[in-house]
Parts: sequence; C-alpha cells; structure tokens
Amino acid sequence: MIKTNKWTMALAAAGVVTLSPFAQAQEAVAPAEVESASIELSGYVATAYAMGSHPASGGGNTFNSGSGSTDKFRMDIVSLTLSKPMGEDGTSGFNLGMWIGPEASDLGTQDSGSGGTLELMEANINMMVDVGTGLNLTAGLWGTVVGYEVYDYSANAFYERGWGFAVEPTHHVGVKADYQLNDNIGLTFGVANDYDGFNTNATDDAGSVGYLGAISYTPSEGTYLGDNGFGVYVGAVLGMGADSDETDYYYAAVNLPIPVEGLSVDLAADWVDDDSGADAEIYQVYAFYELSETVTLMGRYEFGDDDITTTKSDIKSYAIGVDYALWDGVQTRLEYMTSDWEGASADEESITLSLVYSF
Repeated sequence: MIKTNKWTMALAAAGVVTLSPFAQAQEAVAPAEVESASIELSGYVATAYAMGSHPASGGGNTFNSGSGSTDKFRMDIVSLTLSKPMGEDGTSGFNLGMWIGPEASDLGTQDSGSGGTLELMEANINMMVDVGTGLNLTAGLWGTVVGYEVYDYSANAFYERGWGFAVEPTHHVGVKADYQLNDNIGLTFGVANDYDGFNTNATDDAGSVGYLGAISYTPSEGTYLGDNGFGVYVGAVLGMGADSDETDYYYAAVNLPIPVEGLSVDLAADWVDDDSGADAEIYQVYAFYELSETVTLMGRYEFGDDDITTTKSDIKSYAIGVDYALWDGVQTRLEYMTSDWEGASADEESITLSLVYSF
C-alpha cells in the first residue's frame, strides 16, 4: 500500500536505499556473460482520463496541467526496466530504464534537440567498493537526490505531480556513491554534469561539474520514533549551470511519528536559489490513511512562491484522492486537485482517474 511503500520508494528513487529493480568488485574487465535467470524485467503501463479547467492567467506548473493535457483519455507511458542486481559477493550490476510512448518526450534525455517517443529513464552501472559496510557506486544516468515525488507514475501517491516537483532537477549524468554508515544513517554524495535541464550529456561549463549530497536517518525498531514511522531525509544539488548563473537546490523531508494505526503524515520542502536573484520555496504536507487493505485515502497541501519557472507568488494547491486496489497488479487512483496563486483569474482544477499496471 502507499503508506507502507512511499518513503522507501522515495529513498530508493534518491539512491539512498536499494530495491529491486534498483538494487546494486569485479577484479578485471572481461566479456559480459548474460545469464537469462539473472536479468530482471519489470515495468508498468500507465493510462488515464483527465478533465479540468484552466485560468486565463497562464495555468499552473504541475506535471500534467494545461489545456493540452486534460479533457481526454490519455495513453501516458510504457515503462520498461532491465536490471541485474549487484550480487552479495560484490558482482557488479546495471539498470536500464526506458520510457516508450507520447509522454516520453517530456524527459528530453536525448543528447540534443527535442525529445521523442523513446527516452532513457535511467542507464547506469552499479559497483561496490569493499570499504566499511560497502560503498555502492552508480555511474551513468540516474535520478536526482532531491524531491518527494519522482517521474515514475507508479512511485507517487498522486497522478498529478505537485509544484515541488516542477522546481527540482530530475536526472543527472555522473557518478554517485551510497554508504550505509550504520543501521540508522545513510549517506549519498556525487558529482555530475552541471547542466540542470534534461539533455543527457549536456553541460553548461566545459569540464565543470555540479555536486550532490544527501543524508537519511531512520530510528531503530523498538523505539517510539522507530515504531511510529519517523524518518528524516535532507539532500542538495549544488552548482548547476554556467558560472555566472548557477542554481542550488535544497530539499528536506520528515516522516512524522503518528501513533494512529493506518495514518501517516509527511512534510517536505524545496528551496531553490539562483545567482540571478530569483528563487523558489515550495512547502508540502502529505497525509495517508489506510481504510482497509485495498483502500487508501490521500491528501496533499502545497504553498509557497516560484520566481524561477513560473514567476508566481502566494501559491496554494490542494489534492485529495483515493487509491483502490480493485484489481491485482493495478494501481487505481481517483483524485481532485486545485491550485491558486496571486493574480490568477480563476482556480485551476482537475479530476483524474488513472490506472497503472505494474509487472
């Protein structure tokens, strides 16, 4: 269910923990031996029906806002992932994730130009260095270390991503390292091309890089905080863009300890600072309540300012939804979202029924 998995999925997407198919030395370079039993295929098919209203003041900045994205049936994406998890003996692994379909062009991970109907979601090699508890290295194209929501339709509570998602980077090309300091603390650090857009091998300064880091804390089981879902995650992406116009991204999330069976509440915040003087601050509150094994109620409230991507202030956005496990393997969500901001001629509203079949 969403309450059980969302924090783990967020950490996995950030690279702090490893999950199949995201799980992660070899002594010498040798020809690859492909064993069919060791290669995992996973993915999903995402489709939806969306309808909404769009104010004359330009619309919002959420993932599928705008008149071109609503009032119709949507065939969003087919996601395919091939992976070979890193073995317990230190054997290296890899991840190859692909998006196929009309929404793939939104990634824009091609080397240059406009995106197409086949794009890379991730493509990386996973290796372990035998240091301490094990230093996991990821080299290639991988997801960013900041943000509560991610691109994958199957890994978010809501179909409509929030305003926080819009102000964050999404992918990087470079090398990152994950290290589990102990049972409670995980560390991530890395370097990547300093381009903060989507194109895969782009860089804004020849030879320059951006820097990434994150730390997560989860209390031990048997303690009040550990038994009631407490967790903290802090991440940053620094020095992205040209020297004269660099952008820094900061992110924090907290799982609040809620001693109520079936209820969880998360807080998240994005701060973006640009050398031009523009910035963005988006604050989010998420709530989840499991009515039963098959039904989860969801809520999201966002507020803040965005002077970078939309030049909108006093943003307020609400989303409510229900996730109903009506069929095995299918995530079925019905949700309503509304957004307002200073100067908007009318609220932006959307109602979406989405289906995601995962395999």
